[in-house]
Amino acid sequence: MAATSDSLKNIIPLITFALGIFAVPLVEYLKDKRKAKRVKNNFSLEIEDEIKTLKKNLKKMGKALKDAKKMKIGNPEQGDIRRYAPRCTQIYFIGQAMEFSFGEFNEKQRNSIKSFFVQIEAINDYIKSIKVINIENTAIDELIDDYKRYLHTGSCMLNTMRNIINDVNLNTSENDNDIINGVFKELGIELSYEDIKIKKTTNIA
Repeated sequence: MAATSDSLKNIIPLITFALGIFAVPLVEYLKDKRKAKRVKNNFSLEIEDEIKTLKKNLKKMGKALKDAKKMKIGNPEQGDIRRYAPRCTQIYFIGQAMEFSFGEFNEKQRNSIKSFFVQIEAINDYIKSIKVINIENTAIDELIDDYKRYLHTGSCMLNTMRNIINDVNLNTSENDNDIINGVFKELGIELSYEDIKIKKTTNIA
């Protein structure tokens, strides 16, 4: 019995050591999984906040576009928006979501996150351009075009964010025309996809 007891005393530390080695990967996996879910939740919360903000911005931008068109023809009214430039969009958790939580999203959501990067950069460029345009001169056309670009990209970005978080208001169409018209209708913006088309001119040498 004494020999058996001594053997157990010798074996138990080895068993404990072996179990510890096998448990380390599992513990790390569970830690990574918890972190991935936490980052995803924070990312989703941030997007929910940005959706609310973007909806307000799109409404104001729609009015700004209509007012700029009145300004162009020399028919401004009291209370018209002279220039509207919302704050730039910054999503603090998008980098962490890409690094730690990418596998938590399905394929469509992952593609939307990639599109989201491009849309954020584009929409911020339009805002920066709006801020520096001199509306005292003929640059009113440039201002109008930037308003149109913001409305186009912003409406698509709203739908992109909804896809990332599986929002019930997601428009499943893959056509920008349908998405933009849907957003305008939802937000009560009295414009259409055709209204924000930028007319291109061809110079003939």
